[in-house]
Amino acid sequence: MLWFFTGAGVFDVSGCLIHQSNTRLFRNKKPAMKFPCTKCGLCCSHVDRSNQTKWLNRGDGACRYLNMDTNLCEIYENRPEICRIDSAYKYFSQKISLANYHKANAEVCNTLQSEHGLPLSKRIIILEKDYSLN
Repeated sequence: MLWFFTGAGVFDVSGCLIHQSNTRLFRNKKPAMKFPCTKCGLCCSHVDRSNQTKWLNRGDGACRYLNMDTNLCEIYENRPEICRIDSAYKYFSQKISLANYHKANAEVCNTLQSEHGLPLSKRIIILEKDYSLN
């Protein structure tokens, strides 16, 4: 791992502040885990299945911004917050842990992938150990 030493402290490449105590370095906090999206586009192809995304339905169940030729979002940089799993977590953070929030989203993802015959290699697996501070 790379470390950066500055007048303000010691930082790793992700910008996480590191403190030096005696000769041992330790992390102040672990960076938040990001949802491991496989970019299969199935959630965008089925916006009609969620009350939170139904308003994006163009009439065939797919998002009005999904380009069916490229399987990419035409407004990706400006997409609605509900389409940003990690950003939308703030609305649920008082009710559910980040790990369980990611697990719930992964369950929906994996169900859609199974329904559409995507290979098991595309499935999302959320491990609790990835969310611990150790």
